[in-house]
Amino acid sequence: MNKPQHWIFLLTVALILALLPGTALAEPEGKIPDYNLTLRDPPSATGDSLIIWNVTIPDCENGRLEADKEKAVEGETVTLTVTPDDGYILDVLTVLHENNPVTVTDYTFSMPAGDVTVTATFRENLWRVLQKAINECGGGGEKKIQLVKPGDEVTNWEYTPIYTDANGCITSGPEDSSLRIDRGKNITLDLNGCTIDRNVSRRTENGSIFYIDSASLTLQDTAGGGKVTGGWNDRFRESISVIYGSFTLEGGTISAEDTGISLNHSTFTMTDGVISGTGIGKGVYLSGDNSSATLSGGEITGFNTGVNRASGVSVAGNPVIAANGNFWGLDNLYLRVGETIAVTGSLEEGAYLGLTMEEPGVFAHGENYTLTPADAVCFFSDDPAYTVQLNAENNELVLYEPSTGYPPNHGNGNQTEAADDDGDNVLKPPAGLSGEPLSGSALADTGGETGFSFVEILRLLLLQMLGLARG
Repeated sequence: MNKPQHWIFLLTVALILALLPGTALAEPEGKIPDYNLTLRDPPSATGDSLIIWNVTIPDCENGRLEADKEKAVEGETVTLTVTPDDGYILDVLTVLHENNPVTVTDYTFSMPAGDVTVTATFRENLWRVLQKAINECGGGGEKKIQLVKPGDEVTNWEYTPIYTDANGCITSGPEDSSLRIDRGKNITLDLNGCTIDRNVSRRTENGSIFYIDSASLTLQDTAGGGKVTGGWNDRFRESISVIYGSFTLEGGTISAEDTGISLNHSTFTMTDGVISGTGIGKGVYLSGDNSSATLSGGEITGFNTGVNRASGVSVAGNPVIAANGNFWGLDNLYLRVGETIAVTGSLEEGAYLGLTMEEPGVFAHGENYTLTPADAVCFFSDDPAYTVQLNAENNELVLYEPSTGYPPNHGNGNQTEAADDDGDNVLKPPAGLSGEPLSGSALADTGGETGFSFVEILRLLLLQMLGLARG
């Protein structure tokens, strides 16, 4: 037998012996067999086999919904991708297992022990619909827009109707910016009892509700109860930004997280409505010396400062600026050294104007109007140790401290008490020329409290700290 045949023969015999029952190849002496054995638990409690469940996604309208896997085992993470069509946003995202909802967190869910069906519905992005309606107004043109709840009848066809969601709200999405009014547009917007919500929770670039640039906006609320809220811009922390433009508030409530309205080389007119805050920021912030505010009605309340740089302010009618301040004291209309307010017409019953002066002196003058004692009693000092006096000869109003003959420094908010006709404690306002106490809605709003309580001081301090932290 030649050598190749010899080796083939030996190899064949070895294989036969290895396959015979009870036969084993001997390990080399002194070597321990190396058996690599892995034990695994069954992946499913139903048996030893691996059970894979289906992820079903039906077709959806106005957007696309995808999952990173079509099948998954129990406990496996499934990630969803939602892509709305242009002009739409996600409305509802649902994952169902045997008609029971599965929790979805950040577009992921854990696969249950069974098939699931994933659905998404999309709705029109009403924020962008409103912006589109604004944009349709050409430069220098005028347009009137009215918000309408679904199912409500449109009664004023002079206005372009823009429909809200079922709750009467238009809410911005995470990718949206401020509603921008620019290029000379003149927009009148009737809230009509509805809400516009910018929906930001911290200072955000383009975080204001409206950004008015070289244009004008008039805000109305014919049905009552309308509100704009949720704005917080990163510049002056304002809800409404006005640059080289004008803003008129005729109705509705501006609910601000920090500052209400910021004016830069701009004008603000308030005939009605409310600007309310959370104890921080400014109600109306006049940035620089080239902005002005004309107040003939409405209310500014709940801010750290009601109106700063009030030299640009003119008043008439029945505006209310009260209950603004912090634990240091009240701070309503703030006047720097040499600044005065212009009174352009008679102040009517209900007018209530708080006043803080940086330095004592004249705080108001009649502008094409002769001041009267009735006008004087509509102002009060944020430090009630001082009274308001009319200097008829010069047609001016002055804060005056009877005990010293000098006007006050910065108000300190230490209120004094007096008993009303029913014997209840109420705030004692400074006396006017006639010696009669002030009257107005702001007195009733105090609820008989004097100054700030300890709890209120803590609340306002926390709000101040929170505003700084969020900034």
